[in-house]
Amino acid sequence: MTERCVDASIAVKWAVKGEPFRAKARTFLSDAGASGIRLIAPPNFTSEVDSAIRKRVFDGRMSATEAQKAYAWIFRACAGVPAK
Repeated sequence: MTERCVDASIAVKWAVKGEPFRAKARTFLSDAGASGIRLIAPPNFTSEVDSAIRKRVFDGRMSATEAQKAYAWIFRACAGVPAK
């Protein structure tokens, strides 16, 4: 099985509206699923995703509700569950 390593910055683009290159990141995710590519992440992936989202909330660029939705979206995607 082919694998691709996903950085936290890509995962954040999957779930956060207004991110540059969001469409490309989502296309990468759907293409990987359709092609049977297994996505892997570095050990610090979870903490980097958390840091990126928390920073947006702290800066006022994202509400707590939006952050919760982003976390849910990313972790559904990482579990292989189709995103809503």
